[in-house]
Amino acid sequence: MNRTILALCCVLGIVFTIGLHITNPVTQQHRQQMNNLRYQEARAILPSKVMAISVLYWIAIAILLAVAIVILLAIYFRFIHPIAVQARQAHLERIREIETKGQFSQPSFEGVSNVHYHPITNDSHNQTVTQHYKAPQQLIHKPIDSLLSDFSVNEPVITIPSFRQALDDATSSTLVLGYDEEGKAKHGTLEQLFSFGVGGLPDAGKTSVTIWLLSQAIRQGAQLIVIDPHAGNPDSLASRLQPLAHAYLCQVASTPNEMLQSIRYAQSLFEQRRSEGGADGCYIIFVCDEWLACMRNGLKDEFHALAEAVSQEGRKYRFIGAFLSQKWDIAKSGDMRDTLTSHIFCRTRKNLARQQTGLVGRELPDGVMTLAKGTFYLLDTIGQLTLLQAPYVSQVDLQMLASELAGKREPRTIEIPPPIITPDLRTQTKPQDKPVDTLNPEQAQILNLFKQEKSIREIIFELYGVKSGAKYNSYLSDVQAVLRGQLKQNH
Repeated sequence: MNRTILALCCVLGIVFTIGLHITNPVTQQHRQQMNNLRYQEARAILPSKVMAISVLYWIAIAILLAVAIVILLAIYFRFIHPIAVQARQAHLERIREIETKGQFSQPSFEGVSNVHYHPITNDSHNQTVTQHYKAPQQLIHKPIDSLLSDFSVNEPVITIPSFRQALDDATSSTLVLGYDEEGKAKHGTLEQLFSFGVGGLPDAGKTSVTIWLLSQAIRQGAQLIVIDPHAGNPDSLASRLQPLAHAYLCQVASTPNEMLQSIRYAQSLFEQRRSEGGADGCYIIFVCDEWLACMRNGLKDEFHALAEAVSQEGRKYRFIGAFLSQKWDIAKSGDMRDTLTSHIFCRTRKNLARQQTGLVGRELPDGVMTLAKGTFYLLDTIGQLTLLQAPYVSQVDLQMLASELAGKREPRTIEIPPPIITPDLRTQTKPQDKPVDTLNPEQAQILNLFKQEKSIREIIFELYGVKSGAKYNSYLSDVQAVLRGQLKQNH
């Protein structure tokens, strides 16, 4: 009996203890947290227990991929690449064999300009030109014999005259714009050429073609205003044209301030001729190499106004513009490009030629990238596109021409423009008290006002806007130096 009671008491105590534990709020919260942890661990992508093993698996997979790539590359260079090289060599040998035997199964090109310079003397060259452009449709359904005759390696060449011989082809009133594919000279006048643009890639012959045209214009009495940002470079337009510097109306402009002075000087000459209402006097050619440089540094507005005025009305007043550039950005050139009456483009990309001329792609020949140096396309005033070649012009040729012109020309008189107020465009060096052959625009304006019988004080006020003070004294010495130098030159 005592044992039974003791057992019942023990059972009741255990049940009571378990009941207290189960109903304890702390125990229930702990159980819920454990259940949450087990649930999150079951949903984890990389459980903490297997994370290290999974990383090792990924490293092993990466190593296996790298080994597979190395094996594939080894197989390619060991077996496949030698076969491809051997096939290419066999193909090249077959092409050489066909070229050697003269058996062209089909034309390998549609049209290529082959231009060669052959020296006659140390300073003059001849040039040979083969047929440049054959329409592709002419080669369709042709028999092999006709193709062989079209692409014969012994095709006769056309000889281009030297500089001196080419000058003899020009007349007192016409220029030789260039020589066509038959070796015939294409003549034109300055009025027909008028304001023109010149484009092309570097070393394509832009400068050479321009020098050829300008040298003929100078021979007919034209005078130049030249802007060249690369004037110090031996290959620049200004440096190569230096033997004919007697035709410059003012010094070559290369810095932004000098460019602005030359633009205003040219504008004043143009306005002077327009106010006189006639076209008397020699031709004036405003030459701007790398003309996009004038569209920066605050020069854009005045340059654009001058270029458009010259392009639209210059013909009436014997005033011509020549604008050279590698690129013809439509956004920057604007309406000025369309107002130019003719265009010249040497070797260039087809899209650049399209931007310069405004022609659509199908109107341009396919061989613009194969043009030799000095070969160019001329888009004339009537919209005709002609392939031409300019003779080679050396420095000795220009020196000989300068010597010839020096014995013929009369003492030079510089056409002086009306005054322009440019108070912020002082040159870095003061004019020296000595004669000068070529005046800059500022000096030309001083002489013009002096010829109008204005006093030195009035000249300084009109040009610089000062009447006294330290600046007045500085300008006074400059003006006096210019006047004394000009008087010495006259006497």
